[in-house]
Formats: sequence, structure tokens, C-alpha cells
Amino acid sequence: MTAPVLAVTHAPWRRLALPLFLLLVMGIAWGGSFSLLRIARIDGASGFGIAFWEGCGSAIPLLLLMLLTRQKLPLDRRSLVFYALSGFFGITIPGSTLFFAALFLPAGIVSMSNALVPLATYAFALIIALERFTVPRAFGLLVGLAGVLLVLLPETSLPDPGMAHWALLCFAASISYGVQNIYVAKATPRGMSSLAMSAGTLVGGGILVLPIVVATDGFFSMMPPWGQAQWAVVGMMTVNSSCTVAFLWMIRTAGPVFTSQCAYLVVLFGMLWGIVIFGESHSGWIWAALALMVTGVLLVSLRQRRAP
Repeated sequence: MTAPVLAVTHAPWRRLALPLFLLLVMGIAWGGSFSLLRIARIDGASGFGIAFWEGCGSAIPLLLLMLLTRQKLPLDRRSLVFYALSGFFGITIPGSTLFFAALFLPAGIVSMSNALVPLATYAFALIIALERFTVPRAFGLLVGLAGVLLVLLPETSLPDPGMAHWALLCFAASISYGVQNIYVAKATPRGMSSLAMSAGTLVGGGILVLPIVVATDGFFSMMPPWGQAQWAVVGMMTVNSSCTVAFLWMIRTAGPVFTSQCAYLVVLFGMLWGIVIFGESHSGWIWAALALMVTGVLLVSLRQRRAP
């Protein structure tokens, strides 16, 4: 079967305008969510509790929108399995790793773990023959990976060398996101709308993380009075509900590998938000890593433009 990304790869440049614009918007918004996550964690919110609200809470506005537009959420067996698996890889696993590690790392560094998402997505796509191997695209992804290595390997790259194992925990979330990208591209039930797909994924992931919340006594109350943590979580839910719709729509229309380039922009804006909000400063290694990551996404984007 022809890989979904090829429909965009061989399209005229004007057809890439909307996907590239959405990549930018998602990068800015999702990049900022790492700072919101750190605010919530510093204020005492449990990482698992945040993951629950990130799933089920983010789904509420989407379900309301479906109700207003008289759309039905498919509840047949195949759809329920899809919600569970997509939510498991997109919400449950990242919520059990990334959100926990966020307390121990600068927001900018946490966001940098997203640079592994395109590499993981492309690797899995090659394994199942969803994508063809091309030198320009592979080189762009490897350049991005080289940037990640500059974060982990030099002893002076991170504020504390002991943070490296927390960074590795973040990478588990990135690999899981890559699996979700491929699963959505291959297994979305026929006729399911992006809105239903998004709402179902969020609810599925939130429900699956609930046993961990109960086992760790990590429930996070959203009852008033609200503090910084509650406001930060509401901001995360708003970003997640809107960006998830755009992200899943792009996977179906532009392909998982093209869409996964959003991760590089999330890295860029995640670091910028960390500087603005927390006054974070980074070593020369980190800035060199950022330059490589940006170069990686540019290489992949240029390859898309030059395709006939």
C-alpha cells in the first residue's frame, strides 16, 4: 500500500501550506505545555494525576463539540480497541514517564526529548514498509538525533550530570509517541473523523492511566480554590485537545513521518518558553544540539518541497 506521506510528498508546494502552518502552531503550543507541566509539578501536582486530566479532561471540549455538531462517537469493538491502543501509546506511557521526569529536569530539556519522535516514527515505518528509505530524509533525521546525543554525552551539557537518567526516561515517551504515529496511520477505523479519533484516544489513555493514579494515590483534584497547578493543567488540556485534533488529522492526510517533524518545533519552542518563563540558561552543548535539530527538520522539509 502506498505510504500516506507520499500524497503530500508529491503534491505541489501550495498543498503543503496548511500542513506546515499547523506544524508551526502545534510546535508553539505544545512547546509551551512543557513549561505548564513544570509549573504544575513544582506546585505539587502528581505526574500521573496530570496524565489522567491530560487524557480525560482534554477530551471534554471535544466531546461537547461532537454533541453540538451532532456527531456520534463510534463505540463498536474495533473503535474501542483503537481508542485503547492509541491512548495507551499516546497518553498512558508518556504520562507514566515524561510527566514524572518533568519535576527533575528543566522544561527546555524535557522538550528536547521530542526530537526522537521522528526518528522512532521513521524507523517503525521502515520496519512495516509504510515508508521507503530515502537518503535526504534519513540524513535529516540522523542530524536531529546527533543533536540529542549532544545533550546526553558531554558531562557539562546538562546542569547536573545526574539528570541524564531522567532524560533517558523522557526518551521512552518519545518512542511511545512514534509507535502511536504508526498505529494511527495504519489502524484508524474507516470513516472515523479526526474529532472522534482524538476524543476517543484521549479518553482511552486517561482511563488506562487511572489504575496507576489509584495505586500511587496520585489523584489531582481540580476542585476550587485553584492554584498555579490547576491553572497550568487547564492550559495543558486546552493545548492538548486542540493540537491533538490537528495532529491526528495531519497523520491521516500528510503521513506519520511528515507529521512527526512537529517534534523538532516542539523542541525549539519548548526551550524558548523555558527561557521566558523560568529564566533557564543552557550550555553551549545544548545550543549546538538545538542547531542540529533545527537543521534536521529543515532538511526533511526541503526534501518535501523539491519532490516532483
